[in-house]
Amino acid sequence: MPRFYKAILILVSLQVLFSAVLVNAQTPPPPDKVFPLAVRRADDGVLTLRWAAASGNYLYRDHFRARVDGRTLPLELPEGQEKDDPNFGLVRIFHGSVEGQLSGLPSSGKLEVSYQGCAEQGICYPPIAKSIDLATLTISNVRLGLGGESADNSAV
Repeated sequence: MPRFYKAILILVSLQVLFSAVLVNAQTPPPPDKVFPLAVRRADDGVLTLRWAAASGNYLYRDHFRARVDGRTLPLELPEGQEKDDPNFGLVRIFHGSVEGQLSGLPSSGKLEVSYQGCAEQGICYPPIAKSIDLATLTISNVRLGLGGESADNSAV
């Protein structure tokens, strides 16, 4: 009988170990670790936003948005690479880092940006929204509701 109990104990231990490994393998890292955002302002006032997609991840070019006071702004982005995406069809994406520029911004107020990306393994993140204080360039999270609207009901 002691052998039987040892075998059961080993089997239960292995099951617990493999269950923990599977749970960790299926939990994607948080979007701030996968798509960190940095911002800087040049002497001429042009704001540069820099995203650095982690290895094995990409950002959708057409999912970048920038707004100030409810007004959509033209975010200058490079062309990106073409991809036949299983979720969105033929799209342009960015691997690694990408920079976007905005000019003509006020020196104070809030800039809201949103963007979306996926992992090459097929996990797509919901749209991510950030608020940038134009006076301090401090970046903070914006909670999005249904339809991509921010908590204050202005679409990002």
